[in-house]
Amino acid sequence: MPKKEKKAKTPLSDEEQLLLFQQKLLAEEEMAKKKERLLSQFLKDKLAKEEHSSALNLNKINTQWRTVLREVKTRELHKDIEILSQTFERVVDCKDNVIKVGTLSKETRSMQGQCLVSYRKTIIDQHEKEIHYLQDIFMAMEQNYIDSEYESKLEFQSMWNDLKNMNLEEKHFLRLHLENIVEDLWRKFQDVLKNYTDATEDRKAAFETLQVKDEKSSKEIEVHMKKIQKLQDAITISKGKIMIHSRESEDENRYIRNDKELVLVQLRKLKAQRTQARAASQKNLVKLTLESNATLKALRKIVDKAGESLEPRRQRFLGNKNETPSQKKKKKKNKNKNYEPNTLWSTTNFS
Repeated sequence: MPKKEKKAKTPLSDEEQLLLFQQKLLAEEEMAKKKERLLSQFLKDKLAKEEHSSALNLNKINTQWRTVLREVKTRELHKDIEILSQTFERVVDCKDNVIKVGTLSKETRSMQGQCLVSYRKTIIDQHEKEIHYLQDIFMAMEQNYIDSEYESKLEFQSMWNDLKNMNLEEKHFLRLHLENIVEDLWRKFQDVLKNYTDATEDRKAAFETLQVKDEKSSKEIEVHMKKIQKLQDAITISKGKIMIHSRESEDENRYIRNDKELVLVQLRKLKAQRTQARAASQKNLVKLTLESNATLKALRKIVDKAGESLEPRRQRFLGNKNETPSQKKKKKKNKNKNYEPNTLWSTTNFS
C-alpha cells in the first residue's frame, strides 16, 4: 500500500501542468458560456409562456363575453317571438270573426264592416306602437351591448397592460441579476488569468521549445503525407487496371450468357416438339385401342351369331343318330305339327 501512494504522488512535468491549467480555463469558459445561454434561453421561454398565457386569457375572456351576449340575445328574441305570436293569434282570431260575420245579412255586414274598419285601424295603430316600442328596445339593447363591450375592452386592455408591465419588470430584474453574475464571473476570470500569467512565465520557454518540436514534427508529417499521396496514386492506377479487367470479364460473361440463352431457347423448342410428338403418339395409341376394341366386339358378335345358327343343326344331327327307325317315322308324321315348338325348344335349349 505505501508503495502505491508514492507512485500516485509523483510530481507532474511542466508540460502536463500547463495542459491541465489550459483545460481548466477552457472548461471554466465553457461553463460561463453555458450559463449565459441557459439564462437567455430561460428568459426567452418565460417571455414566450407569458405571451401564450396572455393570448389564452384573451381568448377565454372573449369566449365568456360572447356566451353572455348570446344568452341575453336569445332571451330577448324569445320575448319578441312570444309577443309576435300573440299578435298573430289576435289577427287570426279577428280574421276568423270576419269570416263568420260574412254569412250574416247585408245590414249586419255593413254595421260589422264599419266596426271591423275601426277595429282594423286600432289594430294597425297598436301594431305601429308595438313596432316603435320594439325598435326603441332594440336600440337601447344595442347601445347597452356597445357600452358593455367597450367596458370589457377597457378592462381587458388594463389587464393586458398590467401583465405587460409585470413581464417587463421581471425581465429587467433578471437582466440586472444576470449582468451582476456576468461581472462577477469576469472578475474571477481576470483574477485567474493574472494568476495564470504570473505562474506560467517559466513555462512559456518550455512551450516555445515544444512549438519548435511541433514544427519539426509537422515537416516530418508533410514528408510522410507526400509518401502517402504517392501510395494513393499507385492504388488508383491499380484500381483502374482492375476496372479494365473487370469490364473485359463482364463482356466475356455477357457473351457466355447470350450463348446460354440461345441454347436454352433451342432446348425449349426441342422439349415442345417432344411433348407434341408424345401427345400425337398417345392420341394414335388411344385411337388404335378403341378401333381394336370395336373390331373385337364385332368379331365376338359374329362368332356368337355363327354359334347360335350352327347349334340347332348339331343338335338335329346328334338326335338323328340316336333315334330308332320307329321314332323316325313318328317324327316325319308330326313334323308339320310340331315344327314351331321344336324350333322354340331348340333355341331355348341352346340358350
